[in-house]
Amino acid sequence: MAAPQTAAVRQALAELIRSRGPITFAQYMAFVLYDPDHGYYTAGRPRVGDRGDYYTSPAVHPVFGHLLARQAADVWVRLGRPDDFAVVDLGGGQGHLAVSLLGGLRRDWPELFGRTRYFLVDFEPNLRAAHRRLAAEAGDLVARVELVTDLPAEPLAGMVVANEFFDALPFHIVVNRGGRLQEVYVGWADGPVEVEGELSDPRLSEYFDRVGVRPPEGARAEVCLEGPEWVRRVGRLLRAGLFLVVDYGYPAAELYSAKFPRGTLMCYYRGTYHDDPYRFPGEQDITAHVDLTALALAGREAGLRVLGLTTQARFLRNLGIEEYIRALDRAVFDDPEAHPRNLALIRSLIKPGGLGSFKVLGLGRGLGPELRGLTGARPEGTR
Repeated sequence: MAAPQTAAVRQALAELIRSRGPITFAQYMAFVLYDPDHGYYTAGRPRVGDRGDYYTSPAVHPVFGHLLARQAADVWVRLGRPDDFAVVDLGGGQGHLAVSLLGGLRRDWPELFGRTRYFLVDFEPNLRAAHRRLAAEAGDLVARVELVTDLPAEPLAGMVVANEFFDALPFHIVVNRGGRLQEVYVGWADGPVEVEGELSDPRLSEYFDRVGVRPPEGARAEVCLEGPEWVRRVGRLLRAGLFLVVDYGYPAAELYSAKFPRGTLMCYYRGTYHDDPYRFPGEQDITAHVDLTALALAGREAGLRVLGLTTQARFLRNLGIEEYIRALDRAVFDDPEAHPRNLALIRSLIKPGGLGSFKVLGLGRGLGPELRGLTGARPEGTR
């Protein structure tokens, strides 16, 4: 069955392509995900959780935000406990991370809580939903949060978090044909059709020169040109502190290898997933795995140091998630009816093959080695 808005989006998409000719896949993504009238992310309907299409770690359980509060406190101490400390929540959605991270600071680090400015960066529909969520919390959390649609203008010290932000940025699709890169465009013939042509942007070829690898013969690959630019922007913003990227991805040598001959594109729709980006335009999420090498290189160009790459499971264990699990285990042992669902949700954050296999990339400026969450992480893992 077609999704309710699919017909209207298809009509608008057909008009766009007929007027301009075939468009890049990045332009297609920008339209079906971010167009003010037809975009998946701008429609304002629930996307995350039981009523949405997928789950993110902050929405699974507040312990994720509580543990990131511990990491923020670690950064604050290492920076000499500055009077002004900022947390920037890039793509902060409907406020799940803001509520739990600030709640963790208020409970365990009240001095830091009193000095923290929190910037939640997202689209207007999400910001309105985030405001409602924050306003419903005790302790006037809503007054602590600035709801903004772009990065702050002035340089700051603190922690920037991009949790599942980079995977949904618009990306180009290229294919290796006889040693030459061709680009996949989206045309129209009673529906979206793919056509191959010359590269739309010379940066696509330069991208692979920079990361030091090309897709194998006949393989498709996604290339996000926006991702490295966001990292460079954060590098200019972050006077001192930590930039945490939490996402699914691989170093370039693995991402652009025979392991992924069709790339890593995936779509999420009402709790299911598939690989057809044209099935429910405007009603489904479209993502691809993140090139961690490209982000690390952009960070170095912006003057940030690569602090390490690890899995979400190891990152959260370093921050003490096992303490929460042991506490709930004891509660369940004492009372079999107590918190069994909470226990399962917390464990899902470190489950291999699921959220626990997400990658955590740390970039920083003015910080010493081995931040608490990145203990044992090795910078060379990004190559």
